[in-house]
Amino acid sequence: MSTTHMPHARSSTGSRSVFVEGRNDAPVTAVVVGSPTTFEEQHVSVPGVSVSDIDLGAAPLQLTVSAVDGVLTVGTAGVTVTGNDSAR
Repeated sequence: MSTTHMPHARSSTGSRSVFVEGRNDAPVTAVVVGSPTTFEEQHVSVPGVSVSDIDLGAAPLQLTVSAVDGVLTVGTAGVTVTGNDSAR
């Protein structure tokens, strides 16, 4: 490595801010069991359903679920439910 003496050289320093924005990750839906089936006029449970979205932080998550025929009942532990047990 060699250097050259430059008596009138000037230097400066500075800084620049860089903002890195994360991407919008898709919500994640998990069901512990597969799609359950039952006979007509029977109740069926679907345990272990969870939904999350890492981008929300502490903000509420809105999820719409429906039944093609019949009545859908959602457990209310830790959720706010509107229209529970309403028939189509």
